[in-house]
Amino acid sequence: MKERPCAVQFLIRAFIFGVLTYLAVYFAYAALGKELSFLQVGESYLLHVDFVGEILWSSVASLIFSIAWVYGSTYRLKTRFLNWSKATTTHGRRDSWNLTSSMSNERVKYVHVRDFEKGIIYAGRVEKYSETGKLRELLLVDVRIWDNSGKGNDVPMLYLSRQDSDLHVEFPYMPEEDERHAKAQKPGKTD
Repeated sequence: MKERPCAVQFLIRAFIFGVLTYLAVYFAYAALGKELSFLQVGESYLLHVDFVGEILWSSVASLIFSIAWVYGSTYRLKTRFLNWSKATTTHGRRDSWNLTSSMSNERVKYVHVRDFEKGIIYAGRVEKYSETGKLRELLLVDVRIWDNSGKGNDVPMLYLSRQDSDLHVEFPYMPEEDERHAKAQKPGKTD
């Protein structure tokens, strides 16, 4: 998400997560033929109920579900399923920068970053990127830097930090048979 949820949203989400976790434990107990202990307010029964096993299994379930939730969020599983089923064509609440940068597709790993003010082109593979909307940060590896005069320089690693309105990124992916030709050619030049 672009912005953090407020405290009320966070508490509601945590409560819903807890209820869903406890429901999962309830159904797991039911599948195994066990019963959960229920509170009976006003009776001395509460003092004799052992909740330790239920709390332990709820804690284990919450840990597993939280890891699954992070995995699903990271790889956008819900959005991908909705796109696959043609229910929606949007990519969720994430902006296009995060969507494109998080793709594992080879087409987005090699980039040309143009700095029009300075007349410089940075060409390299994206190693890491920022997820914040204030600054766009890229860590490029195996970088070739060109200026307007055509002079080039190679560096093993380069960190770029720009305002999101001051960043122009190109994805010059070509099929494998054209890679030799593309490597021999400077960015921005054509035959």
